[in-house]
Amino acid sequence: MTDQTITFRHKDQTFTIDAPYTEGHVLTAEEAAALNRLRAENIRNNVMRKIPEGATHDEIQTTVTKYAKTYKFGGTTSRTMDPVERLVRQQAWSLATSGRYDELLAEANIKLFGEGKTPKSEVIDFILSLETADGSTVGEALRKMAQDAFAV
Repeated sequence: MTDQTITFRHKDQTFTIDAPYTEGHVLTAEEAAALNRLRAENIRNNVMRKIPEGATHDEIQTTVTKYAKTYKFGGTTSRTMDPVERLVRQQAWSLATSGRYDELLAEANIKLFGEGKTPKSEVIDFILSLETADGSTVGEALRKMAQDAFAV
């Protein structure tokens, strides 16, 4: 048993529990099964909302397998972004939270806030992938504007 703790919030209250798992912890069969189920659920949730309508089982399986090979618990990675990409992603988040895309976000089962919220990076990626009236994507339009802004 470790002395580490972890906190979680529920209905504006914070609760503290022990954090018994540390790097190198030997898992029981039940713990391994629970982690494997959680991993499968996370992979399903992360991949399935990105699958286009009409995709075949083999296409979906290929996507799931590819994603599973790189999946890591925690889901956040630190990466260095150039100023254009940083601005594009900031603008995409602003669009996502503006209310303008609420209906599309709901249809894609993307939640911005609260319990079960979608990771911010996935929300941004979704917004960037949306098609505009001229056939380009929101991402392409935002990149053009950001590049123009930095070219001044």
